[in-house]
Amino acid sequence: MDDRFAETANATNPVTRAVGPGTTQTSQSLYERIGGEKILDQIVTDVYNDMRADKDIGKLFARFRLERLKDRTVDYLRGEWGGPEGYKGSDLWISHSHMGIRNNWYDIMMKY
Repeated sequence: MDDRFAETANATNPVTRAVGPGTTQTSQSLYERIGGEKILDQIVTDVYNDMRADKDIGKLFARFRLERLKDRTVDYLRGEWGGPEGYKGSDLWISHSHMGIRNNWYDIMMKY
């Protein structure tokens, strides 16, 4: 190798850093990195419990069976986050389009 390029060749390549260990391109799936099914289930349970307790949106969840919502959300996230099974449920837009979700409700939900 030409000595003029030795320093550059040994330098850390920013592209290698961007796709190296710790990124989704070369590491385990997000599903695996969070700890799999048990942790995913706990995350979703905690988020729904927090939303149900929220003073502004909590009442919106009273008409739903929380366990069913949680199971469907876990199913969706498992597929999206690289779990063992892909999501096979209905389209999210169609599933939620009849609910009349207001922008401010959505904004509150996203903080959880």
